[in-house]
Amino acid sequence: MDILDIPELLEIPDPAPYDENPVTMADYLMTALLRRHPSLLHAEFRGGEGRWFVRDSAQHDECVGESKSVGEFRAVLARFGAHYMSGQLYSGHARQSVGQQGRRFHCEFFMSNQGRTGYWIRVYAHAA
Repeated sequence: MDILDIPELLEIPDPAPYDENPVTMADYLMTALLRRHPSLLHAEFRGGEGRWFVRDSAQHDECVGESKSVGEFRAVLARFGAHYMSGQLYSGHARQSVGQQGRRFHCEFFMSNQGRTGYWIRVYAHAA
């Protein structure tokens, strides 16, 4: 299995709106996830906003980002689907090995980016 290298991005990409650069937003979210492994990145767009959370091993959630529009949220989901899930832009599941700063992780991605099943993502990560 190939290992995807993720650049370390410690701050939310600027300038907003983030949908102008979903690639760096996805890198930032993956960095937040991998810094707290084992962990879970989860998000859902509901009620006019999308909030991105990382849950650590002690089951504490931290909001690491927000999307104010469904377009912004879906653009980031599409990046996850295209890059980490072998082109599954609208829904699916994938297992992937990723690397960052010389460390290796195993991740499991679950995502829906369609109106019928909603707009959400869950990514589980643990050290390899």
